[in-house]
Amino acid sequence: MRSDRLLLLFFLLWSLCSLGDARAQSLQAEAKALLKWRDSLQDAHVLNSSWSFLKSRYGAPCQWDGIQCSSDKTSVVKISLQNKGLRGTLNYFDFAAFPNLAHFDLRGNNLNGSIPDGIGNLSKLTFLDLSVNQFSGSLPVTMANVTQISEFWISDNFIDGELIPSFFTNWRNLTRLVLFGNKLTGNIPLEIGQLEKLTRLDLAHNLFQGPIPSSIGNMSSLTSLNLSVNNLFGRVPSEMGKLSSLVELSLYSNQLTGSMPKALGNLSGLSHMIILQNKLSGEIPSEIGNLMKLTDLDLTDNSFLGSIPPEIGKLKNLVSIKLSFNSLAGPLPTSIGQLSSLVNLIINDNHLTGTIPQTIGELTNLDFLDLDTNSLTGSIPVQIGNLSSLQHLFLGVNLLTGTIPQELWKLSALIELDLASNFLPGLVPPSIGNLSDLYFLNLSNNSLFGTLPPQMSNLTSLGQLFLSANNLFGSLPSIICKGGMPFVLSASNNHFTGSIPESLRNCTSLYKLTLSGNQLSGNISEAFGSYPNLLRIDISNNQLTGELSPSWSGCHSLQRLDFSNNHIIGKIPGSISQLERFQEE
Repeated sequence: MRSDRLLLLFFLLWSLCSLGDARAQSLQAEAKALLKWRDSLQDAHVLNSSWSFLKSRYGAPCQWDGIQCSSDKTSVVKISLQNKGLRGTLNYFDFAAFPNLAHFDLRGNNLNGSIPDGIGNLSKLTFLDLSVNQFSGSLPVTMANVTQISEFWISDNFIDGELIPSFFTNWRNLTRLVLFGNKLTGNIPLEIGQLEKLTRLDLAHNLFQGPIPSSIGNMSSLTSLNLSVNNLFGRVPSEMGKLSSLVELSLYSNQLTGSMPKALGNLSGLSHMIILQNKLSGEIPSEIGNLMKLTDLDLTDNSFLGSIPPEIGKLKNLVSIKLSFNSLAGPLPTSIGQLSSLVNLIINDNHLTGTIPQTIGELTNLDFLDLDTNSLTGSIPVQIGNLSSLQHLFLGVNLLTGTIPQELWKLSALIELDLASNFLPGLVPPSIGNLSDLYFLNLSNNSLFGTLPPQMSNLTSLGQLFLSANNLFGSLPSIICKGGMPFVLSASNNHFTGSIPESLRNCTSLYKLTLSGNQLSGNISEAFGSYPNLLRIDISNNQLTGELSPSWSGCHSLQRLDFSNNHIIGKIPGSISQLERFQEE
């Protein structure tokens, strides 16, 4: 009896030792597989010191950089080697040697070549990130065997081919699928709608074509959907209105047609709707007013018609509205003044009519206001002076009348101001000097008259000044021109007299100069010839005198020169006509 017990105890000890031996051998096999792959890489110096049998007990890799083992130290469960500068392929990576690998992260290296079929052996894999490498070829069919996968990231590579439907029938646990920035082609498979646990789908910047599958409406857990920059066409499926968890919707730069589905108004949690650069038409549905959490709305460069729905004023969380390059008509709704969080209001290049509503002055957080190239009438409202945070104001190419309100010149944060091509009369006031941060000023093609105030010299940040086609007279302004920033001055077709200002002659960063059609006099300055960045100069139809200097050859970038209809004598120096790209007017 006692001998039987001893025999049983011996057998148990032997079994435990054998099991421990087998586990140790399995772990050593994994370590050898890692070393074999490392040695195949062209650049893996960051792993050379860490990955060594000498630095790990019993040859186990559990203390190696980027390697994590199971809690009982019997198997590798995680390989995380992101941003290690690894260069090479996965051809020598023995996937079958890692039966318990759950997490595989090689993001941000210089790995290339195709993804081997052997990756299908990782039956316990839940996380795979191969993003920001140089992998090419198609996704292997065997990846459909990785049925436990929860997150798959392979953005910014050169993966091509089509998505295989079996991926989506087998990856039922997938929560994130990010294939951004590859060369994937074909249709988006209908089977993608079976990924009911998916929270993020990013197929942007690929070559997908065909319609957006209506089955996408079945992905009830989806919070982020990005299909931008592909060749998708057809309608936006109304089934998208079922995506009740959706927060971000991005469909820009495709060929989508038809109207915007009213059902999108059901996406009550949506914060970003980006559908610019498509061919959508019809009216913007009033149901858009139901998107109470919307912060960013961009429908730029489509073919939307009709008026902007007044319901847009309900969207109190809106930070940015971009509706440019459509065919929107009618007035700008007064309800827009209710959008107290609005920072960007950009509706240029439409057919808006009516006056600019006074309620626009309630948008005190506004930074960028662009209503350029519409058919707006009436005066610029004085309430615009309340927009103390405004840095960019574009009201050009409209039918605005009346003098520019004094309140506008108090907007000291302005960097860009464009009032060109309207019917604005009056003087340019001394208070323009308050705009010391102004870089871009365009007052061209109006009915401004009188002399320019000396306070314009306070515009020390000015880099582009356009005053053409007004009734301005007197001397050209003395502009402070900063070196290093290309300086552009256009003041043609006015009644300016006197000589070219000293400050302009000393402007070494002069890039374009247009002063034609004035009454400027004096000797043509040799200083112009020392400007290596000067691209174009037109001072025709003035009363300038003198002779051109050979020093004009210093204008190495000069492409166009017009001194016609002046009193300049002598010949054009050969050094000018020999300049590359030069064209004489």
